[in-house]
Amino acid sequence: MAITVKLTMLTGPHKGRHYMLHGPTRCTVGRAADCAVCLAGDERDRSISRHHCRLEINSSIRVQDLGSLNGTYRNGHKLEPAEPLRDPESVKRTMSVAAEVEHGDMITIGESTFQIDKVEGSADTRTEAAGKTDCAVVC
Repeated sequence: MAITVKLTMLTGPHKGRHYMLHGPTRCTVGRAADCAVCLAGDERDRSISRHHCRLEINSSIRVQDLGSLNGTYRNGHKLEPAEPLRDPESVKRTMSVAAEVEHGDMITIGESTFQIDKVEGSADTRTEAAGKTDCAVVC
């Protein structure tokens, strides 16, 4: 069964902004214009990678860091890389293991934190975000 998820920006330059994501879908979060959840436009957004993390929404919710420089945190804990770095001095970036996200969990990327809430309701309110093909977003 597909679910609807509400992202609420709690901190950072986008505080107070809301996103509604309708599953099943995969949504990219980052600074790039092609991200379903684009967090750009403020100097403080520079700590967010262009394609920072991905949310996968089906019957459950998962988050995965996409090799960002500053990492993705779930409830204050950094997501573990998919494979350990062989050389700590290397700038090689690795995607994280996808982590399960529960109702009320907080995700931090850069200086921005958002809360994830499962919402009751129908998919009748679904709209396509302009220019986005990977995720339906209602703001």
